[in-house]
Amino acid sequence: MKKLLEVGLLLIVFFSIVDMSLCDEKKAGKLKEYSVEPAVVEMSGVIVSKKVWGPPDYGEKPNSKKVTIYLLKLDEPVDVKGNKADEISTMDFKGVTEVQIFDSKVRVKKFLNKKVVVKGTLHEKSAGAEYTDVLINVKSVKTL
Repeated sequence: MKKLLEVGLLLIVFFSIVDMSLCDEKKAGKLKEYSVEPAVVEMSGVIVSKKVWGPPDYGEKPNSKKVTIYLLKLDEPVDVKGNKADEISTMDFKGVTEVQIFDSKVRVKKFLNKKVVVKGTLHEKSAGAEYTDVLINVKSVKTL
């Protein structure tokens, strides 16, 4: 009985190690890569809203106001490649899980909490009203 218990514990340890190594291989796998503008990209996920501190003082004073921003929570993490020739969007970002919807002519509010594909151009955060490292200027949205 004791031998059986020892063998069982060894099998549990063995399969735990195998499972962890498979997870590490997935993590080490290459993420889908997108480029910043002028490239037009399509990203899928869910559009959500979030309240954040807004201008002019972004929460530093007691009478600060909150504003609503819209985010695309991506289905899976992605890498975003900067454009070294651009003056603003030069950095690369790894494992991006959400992008702020910015300067959209499309009324994204009607897509709240829905699974969508968003088409647009990406750029790097460059101003106070930009809350995520990467933002998307939306050209179109379609539900899945």
